Amino acid sequence: MAVVHNCILRGLNAIYLQAHLVIEEQDIKDFQYLIHAWCKWVQAHHSLEDDAMFPMLAEAAGNPGLLQESSDQHQEFVSGIDQLLELSLDQVSGYSPRRVRGLIDYFAPAMHRHFADEVEALLTLRPFDSAALMQAYSKAEEGIRHIDDEAKARIFPLALGLRDVAYEGGNDWPHFPLEMEEDVVDRLVPLHAGAWKFLPRDFTGENLNQTLKT
Repeated sequence: MAVVHNCILRGLNAIYLQAHLVIEEQDIKDFQYLIHAWCKWVQAHHSLEDDAMFPMLAEAAGNPGLLQESSDQHQEFVSGIDQLLELSLDQVSGYSPRRVRGLIDYFAPAMHRHFADEVEALLTLRPFDSAALMQAYSKAEEGIRHIDDEAKARIFPLALGLRDVAYEGGNDWPHFPLEMEEDVVDRLVPLHAGAWKFLPRDFTGENLNQTLKT
């Protein structure tokens, strides 16, 4: 989960650090799509946790309310993300880097605290049956692979462009099979290619924007 959180924060950093640098009309349109895609990804991630992952993990641990506080914390910053998503739908003439960064300043501290608290909450599962917990986690995570094509065109390129292959000594998240990763790069990335130029890495995991490294 920490790897996912790291990627989400890398995306937020990319938006915050570049918001005031986007000037040309096409760049603004592309950047707004990046904001839109990031917001929808975070919303989907939290819906997956609230509706499937947390309840299934808690059930596997035999304590239905075990992760309820983590779900409740989503409400502390969901309105800020909703507002940022709404801003991403503005026309080019309405784009305001000050508003974008102001909203992030508003909700990011609560989101950052939640990410830290959530990892600690998940660590409380250690005493329980690890096989049952892993089965529940994998079953819940499988839901992300069955999303609609529009969501795939947003989430899968983001996952590849925000992953940190060196995190914690190296990792292979999001665990895409090679043929699936190639399909994302060949078929989905070109659909919104302009938006992905603002990401910190290319789709092989190499750094693009050095200033955006976390």
